[in-house]
Amino acid sequence: EKITIERFESTHGGGNLQIKGGVLFDRFSRFSPELKLAARGIGFRQQNYLALKVSGDLELTGKNVPYTLSGKCNLDEGRLSDFNVGPTSAVSEEPTLKFDLNCHAEKKFVVDTEVMQAEWKGDFLLSGNNISPGLTGTADASKGIVFFKETKFNLVSGNVKFEDKRSEEHTSELQS
Repeated sequence: EKITIERFESTHGGGNLQIKGGVLFDRFSRFSPELKLAARGIGFRQQNYLALKVSGDLELTGKNVPYTLSGKCNLDEGRLSDFNVGPTSAVSEEPTLKFDLNCHAEKKFVVDTEVMQAEWKGDFLLSGNNISPGLTGTADASKGIVFFKETKFNLVSGNVKFEDKRSEEHTSELQS
C-alpha cells in the first residue's frame, strides 16, 4: 500500500516545512519513505549549548531503518555556547537515520564561549547517523575575540578543518 502526500505544510521551530512524496507500507508494518522536504528557517536546539536555524531541500528515503536524510542545507543562524558538551544521551541504541547532508554556513554562525567570541562561515558534510554523526569540512572566522590566559586577543582570521568525520579532533589556525 502507498500513501501519497501531494503537499503537507507545517510550522516547526519558528519556520516552515513542506513535505511531498509517498510512503510505501508492506504487510509487516514496515514503511519505505520517498519524501521531499523543503525547510525554511526551521529552529533546532541541542540541549543548552547549540541553537540553529536551518533551511534546505532534503530527501528522506530508504527501504529499511536507518533511513537516509540527504540534500543541501543552509545554516541561516547558529550559536554555539560551549565546546565541552559531554556525551549525548541516545534515545535508541539503533540508528534510525543516516546522514548525507551538504551544509553551507554563510553568515550568523556565532561561537560565544569562555575562550572565544567569533563569527564563522563554512561548508560541511554531515554524515554518519543520528547515534554517531560525522562532520567534515572547513570553517573560517571573519571577526572575533580569543581569550588566552586571561588576555584578550582580536581575531584577525581563523580557519578550522574537520578532516576525520569520526574524530572530535580538528586542525585549526588562528591569527590575532
